[in-house]
Amino acid sequence: MTPADFLTHTSDDCTGEWSLVGKRGAGLWRCTACAREHPSTPESDRASDVEFARGMQLRSQTRQGRLRDFLAKPPRPMPMIEFPDPADEGEEWKRGP
Repeated sequence: MTPADFLTHTSDDCTGEWSLVGKRGAGLWRCTACAREHPSTPESDRASDVEFARGMQLRSQTRQGRLRDFLAKPPRPMPMIEFPDPADEGEEWKRGP
């Protein structure tokens, strides 16, 4: 069984989070959006932890995507060594040091 089998929302499109009412093992898990309730068991506790971690990962990826859209692109890296252009140097280039 997967963690999703222990905690189910009223619809697949629900975006609520599981909130623990009471203590782990003796309380209820209640969805903040659809108000669905499940008893707190070790399996449902693990399932809520997994769903919370996935939600945090999605939030982080969303935040990174938004930042990428708003931030200016970084400048192109400059070469560390600038090689002289023979056309600019004139006769000194041909002679060398």
